[in-house]
Amino acid sequence: SGIVVDTLAVLGLPGFDIYGLQGVVLAHVFLNLPLAVRFLLQGWLAVPAEQFRLVASLNVSLWRHIEAPMLRATAPGAFLLILLMCLGSFAVALILGGGPGATTVELAVYQAVHFQFDLPRAAALALLQLALCLTAALMVGAVTVPAMAQSGLDRSPPRFDGQSRMARWVDVAVISLAVLFLGLPLVAILLTGLAGLSQVPLVALLQAAARSVLVAVAALALALPAGLALALHGGRWARLISVLPLAVSSMVAGTGWFILLNPVVDPGRAALALTAVANGIAALPFVTGLLAPAVARETDSWGRLAASLSLTGWAFVRLVLLPRLRRPLAYAAGLTIAFALGDLGVIALFGAQGGGTLPFLMQTLLGSYQTGAAAGVGFVLVALGIAMFWGIDRMGQADA
Repeated sequence: SGIVVDTLAVLGLPGFDIYGLQGVVLAHVFLNLPLAVRFLLQGWLAVPAEQFRLVASLNVSLWRHIEAPMLRATAPGAFLLILLMCLGSFAVALILGGGPGATTVELAVYQAVHFQFDLPRAAALALLQLALCLTAALMVGAVTVPAMAQSGLDRSPPRFDGQSRMARWVDVAVISLAVLFLGLPLVAILLTGLAGLSQVPLVALLQAAARSVLVAVAALALALPAGLALALHGGRWARLISVLPLAVSSMVAGTGWFILLNPVVDPGRAALALTAVANGIAALPFVTGLLAPAVARETDSWGRLAASLSLTGWAFVRLVLLPRLRRPLAYAAGLTIAFALGDLGVIALFGAQGGGTLPFLMQTLLGSYQTGAAAGVGFVLVALGIAMFWGIDRMGQADA
């Protein structure tokens, strides 16, 4: 019962049920479209301006010589990340699943632990999820090609294509549709949540927000140095270690921790710490995936010059690499913060003694049919996530 359904009814068209498979798919498109855009944008931003100028001066196909090879190296990685995020999605299926027809393996693991307390069944389902993710990773890895090493003089990359009036109108139409698709739900959350803020206990809200920020910062402190170290190493084992977390969702990892800790200590006492660790590990492939191509590119471009000047080891990293990695570093940090702020998997599995995070508080309120209060918590979560991601991402000067 929303604006879309009401509009369809006025036009005499059938309504749209947000619950079930169609709602889960729609929500995942909403969640992953910005991720796909930003991930692919890194590929375009990595193309030196000199390449665009050369293509324009030679009057050859920009798509064939520049964009298609770049996308062949970049798009499979984006596809794999989004595929694995959908396979490991928990909160969307929990809220919008609407029945067995849209129940995912991730949700089945949660049900086996939280409602049935059938740990052998949960372990078997976790292994199934692991097998699905590993199979997907291997299939995508088989078609991925390494990125071409390209160097330039860091000029702003002008585009000589897409300047016609028709191309401009197509751009306007596509971007406007994307803005409506992504913006209207956020506006609805903000308007409804602003009205529901008064229904949320202020102390509980502030405490949950503080815990969420703490978990996100702890996950970032784990993921960023580890991802940078793996990207700098660049060897086969480093790549393997960075890919492994792709096959282990936070729910699968949480199930393993639950089985290990349950005989020894109440898992609820360690919920926040394990949520931070699980999110830090889960973010590792994103961080490494963003940094490794940039490290390889900059090392190919400047490694021999730096070696001739005796800039090796930490001096090369500090004086040459880190300043040139600001953009992917900041984006990886913002992505880690955003994922960790919104994660519900581990803490929903363990419970939270002494209080939970913002997603846990929102899910608890939804479970008790306090939709207005849950919308208020959602407002705070969205505002906090956007503010932290934007602030960190801007440190990388993505337009520089």
